This record gives sequence, C-alpha cells and structure tokens, in this order.
Amino acid sequence: MTRIYRYILQTDTGMAPCIFDGRLTLATCKPKIRASAKPGDWVLGFYPRPFERGLLAWAGRIARKVEIDDYEREFRGRPDAVYRQKTDGSFK
Repeated sequence: MTRIYRYILQTDTGMAPCIFDGRLTLATCKPKIRASAKPGDWVLGFYPRPFERGLLAWAGRIARKVEIDDYEREFRGRPDAVYRQKTDGSFK
C-alpha cells in the first residue's frame, strides 16, 4: 500500500530537503520518514507560516532508499552527502 508523508518546511537552506542535480533527497532531515518510507511512497513538503495553510512547496515519490554509508559514497559532492563512516563503523 502506498503511503503519503507530509511535513511543514521550517527553513529552506537547500540542505534539508536537498534539491540538487534533479534529485530531491531527505538525507539530512526527517529521520522518521527515512526510517519508515518505502519506494513508491510519496512525501509532500508544505510551506510554513506566514504562507497560506496547506500551500504545497514540493512533492516527491520515493524512487529508492539508500543506506547512509552507501549514500555518501555514491553521491559524494552533493551538499547533503555529509556523513562519513569511520573505521569503527560509526559516522562523523
């Protein structure tokens, strides 16, 4: 079953969500959505106040999920590919 996730953008610095090179990602924001969403689900981002309530900023359908260590390796150079895996397996 397809799910729809929504959230209200608090700020838009270009990092979270990151729209870069034709791809919209949540690599550095919304950990609960990242944990439960699956390919085929939709994520809707709404403008915050003082904009009109319910004003849609963007919508995206999840194409795939990428583990954080794989994401940094595959998408190095994107503004949101910031987590580096240390030798002990943790991230910095």
